[in-house]
Amino acid sequence: LAPIIEAKPAEETVVAEEQVLKVSCQVTGKPKPRVIWYKGNQQLIHDKFEVLSNGDLLIKKTEQKDTGTYTCLAENKFGKVSASGKVMVRDKTRIDTKPIDSKVDYTNPVIFTCGASTDTMESKNLRIRWLKDGVEVKPSNRIFINGGVLTINETNSKDTGNYTCLAENGLDNATATASLEVKAIPDPPYNVSVKECLSTKATIEWKFDDKMSNFDVMIKFIVEYSTEFKPGVVTVDLSPYAKYSFRVRAINMMGTSEPSEPTSGWCETPMSVPDKNPENVHTDESYTGFLVVKWNRVEQIDHNGPNFRYVVEVQEQGTQELQIFEVNDYRITEKHIPVENIFRPYLIKVRSENQVGKATNDPVTYIGYSGEAPPLVVPENFELDPDVNITAISASFRWDPVDTSPELIRGEFSGYKIRFWKAGEKETTLHEHIISPESSSKKRKRRNSPDNKIRGTVANLPSYADIEADVVVINRKFESNGSNIVNFSTPEGVPGIVGFFKAAHRGSHHFSLKWGKPAKPNGIITGYQMAYQKISRLDVGPKIIAFEDLGPDEEEAELKGLDPDTQYRIYITARTAEGLGEEFYIDVKTISDVSQLATPVIQNVYPGDNNANVTWNMPTEKGGRFPQLYYIEYLKKDSTKWVRIDHPVESQNWGMLQHLEPGTQYEVRVVAMSHVNGVEQLGKEYTFMTAGIGAAKASFLSATWFIGMMVAIAVLILILVIVCIVKRNKGDNYPVQEKERLRGTYTDENPDHFDDYGKGDENGIKGSGSFDQEAEKVPLEEDVDSLDYGDDEGSKFNEDGSFIGQYGTAEKENETNVSSIV
Repeated sequence: LAPIIEAKPAEETVVAEEQVLKVSCQVTGKPKPRVIWYKGNQQLIHDKFEVLSNGDLLIKKTEQKDTGTYTCLAENKFGKVSASGKVMVRDKTRIDTKPIDSKVDYTNPVIFTCGASTDTMESKNLRIRWLKDGVEVKPSNRIFINGGVLTINETNSKDTGNYTCLAENGLDNATATASLEVKAIPDPPYNVSVKECLSTKATIEWKFDDKMSNFDVMIKFIVEYSTEFKPGVVTVDLSPYAKYSFRVRAINMMGTSEPSEPTSGWCETPMSVPDKNPENVHTDESYTGFLVVKWNRVEQIDHNGPNFRYVVEVQEQGTQELQIFEVNDYRITEKHIPVENIFRPYLIKVRSENQVGKATNDPVTYIGYSGEAPPLVVPENFELDPDVNITAISASFRWDPVDTSPELIRGEFSGYKIRFWKAGEKETTLHEHIISPESSSKKRKRRNSPDNKIRGTVANLPSYADIEADVVVINRKFESNGSNIVNFSTPEGVPGIVGFFKAAHRGSHHFSLKWGKPAKPNGIITGYQMAYQKISRLDVGPKIIAFEDLGPDEEEAELKGLDPDTQYRIYITARTAEGLGEEFYIDVKTISDVSQLATPVIQNVYPGDNNANVTWNMPTEKGGRFPQLYYIEYLKKDSTKWVRIDHPVESQNWGMLQHLEPGTQYEVRVVAMSHVNGVEQLGKEYTFMTAGIGAAKASFLSATWFIGMMVAIAVLILILVIVCIVKRNKGDNYPVQEKERLRGTYTDENPDHFDDYGKGDENGIKGSGSFDQEAEKVPLEEDVDSLDYGDDEGSKFNEDGSFIGQYGTAEKENETNVSSIV
């Protein structure tokens, strides 16, 4: 069987340097063919080349010089066969810039840089990937990869490891590795377990390797516990009747680790009596007819056994009767006990108990009171204090003292309360002022008043108002009925702040300011005062009064003469007859100064019979600023005087012209003006015509369609004239004899004068139309028969004397003449 190559060498094989390459040439045949490999014409016998048993060629380490054409020749006694393929060896891929080992503190960023090169023919295929401990690094919200640059932000201990730069082009690859050590908080301990669990203590153990310290010095470990009730840090002995689970944190100089996994199962402690009784035992006197006892809740960790409950013991002071009440829900922290007395003292204990027994310590005895009730006494002779004048915001009162015995006060005496309100508006304007027992007693002693009156002063009355007031007696929870009502009026005072204050418009040298009337005028507003200060960073200049007395009805003003691009603090204060009230200020900045206003550009004019709508815009030109006022000016045709409208337009992009004449041409322009310094900027002129009869007539005569129509008619007439001339010049094969007979000029016996007849062709039609010739110039009959048309045999006549064919040379000359005319 002759050799057969079943797997030929690839037509083209590309490989990088220093690679192992196998070139296919698998052959079959009987007997087994001998395979010989050639590179070019040279047989391969070097040690780096090995012919495998199946015929393939193995190149053990490729080099640039191995590039070439490889041929395998297979032969036996029945024949031979060969096949070839080309091998191209590229330069190997290399790492030119290697990443550098790094050590950083956690949360600090780290950057690895890697540069690589490869064969120029493979540079487009070169790619760089990054591996951490052999696993490819994936980008995230803190890890960024940009080719050969790897950036890790906010590093942590998990980033510690070896980072490999892998450069590859599909043929080969190159690598370089750098290590990263992140000095960070420790890793959490592991294998935490309970070695011993007793009634009041437990022994915990865990494992922690040196490498888990994350390159920093270890300080200590913290054991934390959680119960079935709440978590905590172990700083005290364990509590009875609880289940504990533990976990551990490690601490080094960088901080505290995350917690370990908790221990499996629970460390259960046995039951015991409670360790503590409820704290903060007190009474609430707000409930008349009840003794209300309250306390703080005892948490479950301190129950120390099942069936936990509170036991409340109360005994009215001065009696022997002891009442005991149980509260079986630890979440309930108060007990309402009905009583038949008002504000009586009680001895109170609240203790903790559970299934095992009472708390180890006896509870503290507290003194509390049953509920209070409204006092039974009412102040009498409530009146304005005659020794003290009423002001715009204050008034003083006096009244007779009351009996402060507990039986009448029905609670703890807490003083008096003066109540006041605007007349007829008690529900919405009621205010209260408390006079404590200490302050009323001090005032009486200080005054040494023989009338033994209680006095009190209210200092927050509304000004310029009709007021009603009374006084009541108060205990800690209730107040008595009101005394007699006193009516009086407060005089006018200074006003409160304005309702609002703002800069409606800012210029380079001015502010347009607006404000609202005070919500609390406290009298009749007589005007406003406005002042300002210049602010330069932290420095505030002197206050300058801009307007001393703005009218009471004014609510806007313009502050002028300011510096451009400057911060100002502007004050406004309302005034009544009593003087200036409370200041209100805003901070505002002027805009930058520019020397020229922006120029308005008219976009369109929409005319009517005697008016026109003018629209414009304001280009944002560099160096220009927007004006505050706009005027429209117009100029009538044949006039030299521009007319300005009486008032500035309110809109910033359109305005109306009135009182125009119909059918009249006008020019219009827009004038921009700054009302701060009077600077004006003229816009460009725009021409338009108002509607009406005159306008319609002028429009018709000047309309483009009318002009176009007239031109078209003229062109058509000219073309028609030219066509007529051409038609007559050609003659149209008319019968010569007949026409000449009609004219009396034709004869068969006079052919010699025909040439003379044809020479006077002033009209370009060979004399056929020349009926105005003089008599002596009319050819004789004998001359007509001499028709000399040259040598052109085509110029022949038919039987009736008409031409056969063209006119010959003369006809061509006439055609030339006609063409030149056209």
